[in-house]
Amino acid sequence: MASLREVIFSSQQAMPATGVLAAVLLALVVYRLFQTGRRDPRMPPGPPTLPIIGNLHQIPITGIHKK
Repeated sequence: MASLREVIFSSQQAMPATGVLAAVLLALVVYRLFQTGRRDPRMPPGPPTLPIIGNLHQIPITGIHKK
């Protein structure tokens, strides 16, 4: 059976690795969210986009059948 001292020191060593992993995952999610509105540089220019929502703000709400 592990002593209290072993449990405390083993959990302290695991915390930085968990924190680093969480920070890396958070950074990856934020990076992917801000890449949503970007175009591939090889594509022709198009309407301006916003980060995260892209061109969602340009889709009409009413009169869609006329567009």
